[in-house]
Amino acid sequence: MKSYCIKTDNKKIIEYLLNKIERLDFSDIYYCNKSFKIYDNVIMHYKGNNLQRFENIVSDIVTDTIIEFYQEKIIKRIINVNYFYFDEFERNIILENCYEFIKQEDSQLKEKVFLSIKKYIKENRNIVIEGLANFRINDYIKEIDNVVDMAVNKYIIEKEYKEFINLLKIYVNSSRE
Repeated sequence: MKSYCIKTDNKKIIEYLLNKIERLDFSDIYYCNKSFKIYDNVIMHYKGNNLQRFENIVSDIVTDTIIEFYQEKIIKRIINVNYFYFDEFERNIILENCYEFIKQEDSQLKEKVFLSIKKYIKENRNIVIEGLANFRINDYIKEIDNVVDMAVNKYIIEKEYKEFINLLKIYVNSSRE
């Protein structure tokens, strides 16, 4: 038997995890939701023989949870720390640019998270979601950092292009007079 305990203090994450587990089509998995002092826990037990598949399922569930609940926070944190000099309007444009790039690289980014989590759960049975999202998926965070850099570059190029066009219009209009 193999067990994992997924810990969080976020009720929405608990609901999300329980929904994901309930929809599994894999036998011999038993789960429960227990609350302790700090965390609510989703505990998954597996009594079957296909441990590899069970680890993949747990990794996939945790991967989806991190992407769903932490990806935007990670992106915003990177933008706010590295590009604090942009105003809120500009940061929102950069955020939208990030989502465009993430759509193109979604499977690669998900794979980075999955592999980091799979490596982590091979050695650990307790998974604190927030700690995992903030400290244990460094390859993913580096990729998100690259996505943010590309989004900023796109924003700057578009901004400079618009400024150039405006200057060109002013020049053309002034030469007509």
